[in-house]
Amino acid sequence: MYSGALLGLPAGPIHVAKIGSCALQPQHGCTLGQLPKQLARHARPERRKRLQWPCQVSDHTGTQPQAAVTAERATADNGHQAKAKEQNRDQAEEESEFVWTRNWYPVGIAADLDKRRPHEVVLLGKQLVLWWAPEGSWVAFEDRCPHRLAPLSEGFIHPQNQRLVCAYHGWTFSGDSHCMNIPQADSLQLEDAARTNPRACATAYPARVEAGLVFVWPDAAETRFVDAAASPLPIPPGMQADLAKEDIYLRDLPYSYDVLVENLVDPSHLPISHHGQYGQDQADATALQMKPAASPVMAGFDPTVAFQFQPLSTSPLSLGAGTQQVEFHAPSLIWYHGSETERPAPDLVLYAVPTMAGRCRIFQSIVPRKTAAHAGFGSQARGLLAAAAKPTQLLSMLVGYGPGTPKWVRHLEGLDVDDGDAIILNHQDRLLQTDKAAGRAWEESCFIPTSADRGLSAVRRWLSQAKAERFSPPGSTLPLTRKKLLDRYEQHVRKCPHCSKALKFFDTFHYACRFLAQALCTSALMLFIISVGLQNTIPLGAESLFAAITPYTRKFVLAGAIFAVISWFVCNKIIPRFHYVDYVHSGRHG
Repeated sequence: MYSGALLGLPAGPIHVAKIGSCALQPQHGCTLGQLPKQLARHARPERRKRLQWPCQVSDHTGTQPQAAVTAERATADNGHQAKAKEQNRDQAEEESEFVWTRNWYPVGIAADLDKRRPHEVVLLGKQLVLWWAPEGSWVAFEDRCPHRLAPLSEGFIHPQNQRLVCAYHGWTFSGDSHCMNIPQADSLQLEDAARTNPRACATAYPARVEAGLVFVWPDAAETRFVDAAASPLPIPPGMQADLAKEDIYLRDLPYSYDVLVENLVDPSHLPISHHGQYGQDQADATALQMKPAASPVMAGFDPTVAFQFQPLSTSPLSLGAGTQQVEFHAPSLIWYHGSETERPAPDLVLYAVPTMAGRCRIFQSIVPRKTAAHAGFGSQARGLLAAAAKPTQLLSMLVGYGPGTPKWVRHLEGLDVDDGDAIILNHQDRLLQTDKAAGRAWEESCFIPTSADRGLSAVRRWLSQAKAERFSPPGSTLPLTRKKLLDRYEQHVRKCPHCSKALKFFDTFHYACRFLAQALCTSALMLFIISVGLQNTIPLGAESLFAAITPYTRKFVLAGAIFAVISWFVCNKIIPRFHYVDYVHSGRHG
């Protein structure tokens, strides 16, 4: 719960497990004598010396006096107590750190994933493969075959038994990560011995489908399945069914996770950065009084940052609504929602997922809020009337979020919005990394004097405490050309079945319209020549053929030619929107 200041972070040691072990096969823990070596091996260099196990002190006998022995023992005991206190303090510090792997993260949209093939995903810098197991569920493996480390995401699903097959040597794996077939085995006995060896198993991670999203728990601890089952999914309460029903949009972004989170919890940038989108206007920029919320609606997630603010009346997400609240539930969920007692605004559900250093992924869904007091046509009518003050906002609502709107149309709107931030955030990310390398903190790099920045300042403090800089080391975000930075096809279209199908349709329709336009224009030209009385130029035999063409046929050919030309022109305008559209702020604000 957050009340103006960040609270304590969840405790829990960082677990380390051997890579390549079977998910369902218990691993042998280290003995007491091996524990110091295990701790020292995984500790940071500066802490290895302090993590050594206290040495045992043997009794000294012989010529040494008993008093000296007693004094020596007392000194040793005091030293052991001091070392024990220091070790306990270090352990408490380690346990207070946020454990990034011990959380659920969305990695894909369940309805958009093809069950007939494996999918490569990247989470926290870890390569994973997501595939539909014959048991009837999505499972996540580490993207490496235990045989020769080939990527399992390059494999295929066996057509008969629906198991995952490695494309290198054909090793086959079941949904519980066990190896089921080794084609190169010399005998059945040898194959059975090799298959039952824990080293032949793939490394599985907990995966669940909820609210239309596939979530993965990327922790490598032996207890990861038990821990994941006991942890709630980061889904706003009561919205599981709505999220599964509404459209969810995703995009891979060429900048760091912490910069994306900062952007998503900052509503004050919308009128300027997104001028002309969703009815936003730069003239509407004003002060936003960000105030800490008394309590977050979504309890049970620590840490949580919750702020209330009065949204701009022109925002299509507010529709003239009253006070709204933005909640950040670490490490991925950002949730905008309005008051239950005031005019209901759509909920904006966002997920910021760190994929690798200098890269992240965003999930976004706009869910209409339906409360008992405002459900039905009356609420929709009030929203339309509030939006009618801005014609561009009303048009955006009807075209982008009206009933029956194709998902690819909404996704193009989302791509336009992301493009408005991409160049800015990539540049900001690189400057922050440069300042970080020079030893400057975020507060020193950025000047934040207004109350509109209170929410993102609180989030930034948490990111610093949780050591989110591991996802944005200096130099991880490179300067890119505008075409690479705004590459819509690689960042979204290629992964989205709705947009990829729409692009394929427009490509085919584009070629058909071009061919049809050429054919019909040629026919229309010939008919025009006949209509002006140049029949003498037509060879004998063809004259009777053209004479048989009725005036209605000529009009139809002419209309078809005009339609084909217009369609070809429209396709030339739509197709680039699936690939690259340069976003120039000065041109939009001019």
